[in-house]
Amino acid sequence: MALNRCLRRFVLVVSCAPSLEFCYVMEMLTQHSLRDWGQFDTNGTEVVRRWYKMHWTDNCDGLIGKIFDKLRSVVQESVDAAAQALQQS
Repeated sequence: MALNRCLRRFVLVVSCAPSLEFCYVMEMLTQHSLRDWGQFDTNGTEVVRRWYKMHWTDNCDGLIGKIFDKLRSVVQESVDAAAQALQQS
């Protein structure tokens, strides 16, 4: 497997939709394969799509940690796959 097939760009979008009583937080993580030097697929593959309903007085540390942990694990899996592909070539 060519290394360029293993290289990915990750795009994380976190959006907030406030209401009077709650703040809704949406998370979407996509991965985009490298097509050419410095060019990645426009339409990536969706990895995560989640939403959260938070009270305005809630602490956000747990939410931030959950989003960060998922991003880190997905990126680590991609790095491991690229390393494996390099070892096999």
